[in-house]
Amino acid sequence: MGGQAVLLAVAPDGQCGEDPSEDLLSMLLEDLVEAGRGSLRVERMDPAGTGMLEIFRSGGLFRVRRQQGGQVATAQSGNLREVHAACTRWAFRLDSGRRYRADVGRI
Repeated sequence: MGGQAVLLAVAPDGQCGEDPSEDLLSMLLEDLVEAGRGSLRVERMDPAGTGMLEIFRSGGLFRVRRQQGGQVATAQSGNLREVHAACTRWAFRLDSGRRYRADVGRI
């Protein structure tokens, strides 16, 4: 496809992956599960959609922090599939019409 990357995934060891696929996001999350702790950051690089998703793993839980413009939302879950689905929705802009409420712990 060429051109500038739209997404950038930054793994705990500092390695970066441009335009990560759904499968790569899954593998990076599984790495967090295997390590038992750590973090992952996914950033939007396109001018129209600046934003960042940070995923932290500790104590058997994923803590997700989404920053879009001036808004920040947080949630937590122990379910890898749920977290992967939320990351995929955000990364590929499938959540544009959805609202997530951190106060009820939903991702």
